[in-house]
Amino acid sequence: MRFQRLLLLLLLGAFFVPATAAEPDPIQADEQTLKEAKVAADNPALLKFFRERTLTDVQRDKIKGLIARMADEDFLVRERATAELVGMGGQAVSLLRQAINGRDADIEVVRRAERCLETSKAPGIDAVNAAARLLGHRKVDGGSTVLLAYLPLADDESTQDAIGAALVALAVRDGKFDKSVEQALLDTMPLKRGLAAEALVRAGNAEQRQALRKFMQDPDPVVRMRVAVGLAEHKNKESIPVLVDLLTSLPAEHVWRAEDVLCRLAGEQTPNVSVGNDAASRKKCRDAWAEWWSKNEGTADMARITDPQRELGYTLIVQINPQNGQGQVVELGKDAKPRWQINNLAYPVDAQVLRNDRVLIAEYNGQRVTERDFAGKVVWEYRIQSPVACQRLPNGHTFIACHNQMVVVDSTGKSVWTFARPEHDIMTAVRMRNGQTIMIANGGQAVHIDATGKVGKMFAVNFNHQFGGIDLLPNGRIVVPQINLNKVVEFDADGKSVWSATATNPTSAVRLQNGNTLAACFNQQKIVELDKDGKTVWEHKPDGRPWKARRR
Repeated sequence: MRFQRLLLLLLLGAFFVPATAAEPDPIQADEQTLKEAKVAADNPALLKFFRERTLTDVQRDKIKGLIARMADEDFLVRERATAELVGMGGQAVSLLRQAINGRDADIEVVRRAERCLETSKAPGIDAVNAAARLLGHRKVDGGSTVLLAYLPLADDESTQDAIGAALVALAVRDGKFDKSVEQALLDTMPLKRGLAAEALVRAGNAEQRQALRKFMQDPDPVVRMRVAVGLAEHKNKESIPVLVDLLTSLPAEHVWRAEDVLCRLAGEQTPNVSVGNDAASRKKCRDAWAEWWSKNEGTADMARITDPQRELGYTLIVQINPQNGQGQVVELGKDAKPRWQINNLAYPVDAQVLRNDRVLIAEYNGQRVTERDFAGKVVWEYRIQSPVACQRLPNGHTFIACHNQMVVVDSTGKSVWTFARPEHDIMTAVRMRNGQTIMIANGGQAVHIDATGKVGKMFAVNFNHQFGGIDLLPNGRIVVPQINLNKVVEFDADGKSVWSATATNPTSAVRLQNGNTLAACFNQQKIVELDKDGKTVWEHKPDGRPWKARRR
């Protein structure tokens, strides 16, 4: 679901409030991304871009053979294979990324594959995603054909999402199914079949969607999930039992989509269960949701699944008094006056408003994460050593990062996921909806960790502070405060800086719905909102020193 972006900002009295900002034009943004990557953005060039990167079986086998030779015992063989892969440019990029992210990847292959990607200077994931979206935005003839042909090389989840979104725009022409998309329904590759079916469900009319219901019985669970999610968002109640059953069979990286739809439908009635990583916990979760649905099928409001969320204009600040280590969490209204505040906290370093009357708070010196009402009363507590970040997940569980570990716990305090870090170097972390985590390690590296705990790609982001916060964007980019460099920087999925703005000693940064960026500046004792050009459009000076600031 794409949440509606809404901004209503006012100038009241002597207070500065965020200036009205125009909604960013997605087509212009994608065209700019391609321009920066030196990729032509006219329609024939976009089609050519994907054709040149689509491999025949012979080409694929050749590249895989070269990648395998990068692990050869003979140094000269490894060097020749590496040089040849570099010379292949964009053709080899996807398979090189797959080699890097493979579960049993050879360290020598990973090192050389990373060198190939750095040397080839082929357009990165952002450019590929932008090109795919533009084919959809412009409804380019032949766009569905080239995207479906390229799909087996779409190694990144964000690229699969971009292609899926483009296929929705291309799937129906003059009320009829696009031939390439319809033909993909019969493909033996589940990814093609699933994205095609999902696109047709989303783009088709009621009669066409009825004909696609059969794909909720597809042999592949991800295909069933994609179709069921699309039908659920069109208020089809038959999809809910399918999503419930899928909780036991979907791969870990996909199960969040089924769970997310169920949680949005249930709202505050969401069962207190987690999907988990083992068969027993998954069955328990499925059974709890099945029981919930049997009791609520008649009254469940399917419209809740797609209800847009709007920004209220309230600013949450986590701040401390450096003199005594005590602190407070305060939320400002649109007039910059406190709506509520909780005092006498033991060095608070993170907080998240959960709903209209609850807030989650991590207290570093208090050795705990608590859920409180706005009067400060503790209604839930989890004791843990030196928490640095906390996050309530859609299913009601809580993600907590500490210097030496990350955990997910349910409302009873039972741990349902753990990741130990003996190096004691976790500075902050964010949990994604798909179960993956982005952790920032001491030394300023972003580290991707999948739902099973496997460490993936890493790249430098120059994050150098014990307490601070990053923001994860829907497109896979991250926004990072660089306190020593006086910057806020946005990095793409490959670790490339794609946007930056000046801010004095920022310790946290989040992207707002209007496209601006909110930064907390601890040493300067202020919160600033920066527009896309880096200009300050709002500023607030709290009475304490702020670690983090958020907007809801």
